Amino acid sequence: MPLCSLFSCVLLNILFLTLSEGAWVTLLLLAVSAPAVLGYLGNRCQGTSSEMEVQKKKHFAVQRRDLQTVHMSKQEAMLEVKDMLKRIDELLTLACVYAESVYKVLYWESHAMSSMFYGSVLTAVCLLYMVPVGLSLSVLNSALFLWNRNFCRDQGCPNPVLEGCCLCLCRTPALQERVWAPLL
Repeated sequence: MPLCSLFSCVLLNILFLTLSEGAWVTLLLLAVSAPAVLGYLGNRCQGTSSEMEVQKKKHFAVQRRDLQTVHMSKQEAMLEVKDMLKRIDELLTLACVYAESVYKVLYWESHAMSSMFYGSVLTAVCLLYMVPVGLSLSVLNSALFLWNRNFCRDQGCPNPVLEGCCLCLCRTPALQERVWAPLL
């Protein structure tokens, strides 16, 4: 698994660095149209439904019909509505808190946060303007790959300090002794 991940990282970096503007447009069009084409082909290729799929559809149709004919007392319905209104109130309160914090950053009420935000936006714009897009994507891909702490975690590294690292080559006991003995 780690070898496959490393191979895909290197392949993506090569792809990002070698594509021209026309290829980027073509790749973008392909990425946008691929899900639609796959969905269309999936529906066309299914053809006839199996008996099991027909039974599932009938089962879900019966459940939908049962839900439409649910009978509740007025008091139960009022409790349901009150519960729903409480959840909506909590959601709106949370949205207001987020909007207020965004407002503080955008309108310089929090000077430290605003400075960091506008500085990072300016840095990102300058980098995107000066550095080619392919190089930017390649650096981002490499950074995401190298910062992945769960990479190689399932290999069982004997040194707990280096457990999340990608350099964990411990496959056999002899190799473990040669590699890790000087470090232990």
